[in-house]
Amino acid sequence: MKHHIIYIASFVALLLLSACDKGSDYIYPSVILDFLNVTTNSKGAVDTFATDNNLIYKVDADYSKVSLTANTTQRVVAYYSVNKQAKSDSVGSASIHSMAKIISSAPRVGNYVWSKDPVTIQSVWKSGHWINLTLGIKILKGNHYMAFIQSGDEIINGQRVITVEVSHDKNGDTEAFTDIVYMSIPLSQYETAYPAGFTINVLIPTSSGITTYTFTD
Repeated sequence: MKHHIIYIASFVALLLLSACDKGSDYIYPSVILDFLNVTTNSKGAVDTFATDNNLIYKVDADYSKVSLTANTTQRVVAYYSVNKQAKSDSVGSASIHSMAKIISSAPRVGNYVWSKDPVTIQSVWKSGHWINLTLGIKILKGNHYMAFIQSGDEIINGQRVITVEVSHDKNGDTEAFTDIVYMSIPLSQYETAYPAGFTINVLIPTSSGITTYTFTD
C-alpha cells in the first residue's frame, strides 16, 4: 500500500500572509512548531490537542482552515500560540495558526516493496509514544509516495528488535527543489505487544546509502 505525502513547507508563508492581512501594526504572536495529537468534534473542528509530553490544550481558535475527520484523534504538525500554559494537572488553552495532517499510520506488515529513492535527513527523534522524522525530498511536480514498512520483528540476544523502513517512491518526478516532509511512527502497538521493552531500528534511504537510527523503549 502506498501513502501520499503531505507538503507543509508553506507554513512560514501562511504565517506571513496572515500577519500582513491584519495590517502593518499587527504584532504576530510567538508561535511553536510541534507534532500534536488533535481531537475533533462532530463537525470536524479541533476541540483539544495533546503534546507528546501529555500536556492538554483547549483550542480557542483555529485559523488553519484544515479539514479533518469528525470525532477522531489525528496526528498533525502545527504552528500554535499558547494563551494559557498547560500543566500536568490542568488544561491550558491555545490558538492554532497553521496545521497539516502527516504520515503517521502504523508500519505495514507483509509483502511490501521498499522504495529507496533518497531523502535528506533533518532530524529524527523519539518523543512520547512516537518516533518523529523531519525529512527533505527533491520534487518538481510532487506526487511522491511514502510509507512505513515493518521488515523485521525478532529476538536478538534476548532483546526484541523491530526494524522499520522508510519507503520513498518519487514516482518518476524530477529532482528540482527540496520540500519538507513530516512523519511519525506510532509506538503504542509495540508497547502493548512487548511491555518488557524493545529496540526499534529505523532505516532511511539517503543519497549516501541507508542511514539507521536505533531507539530503545
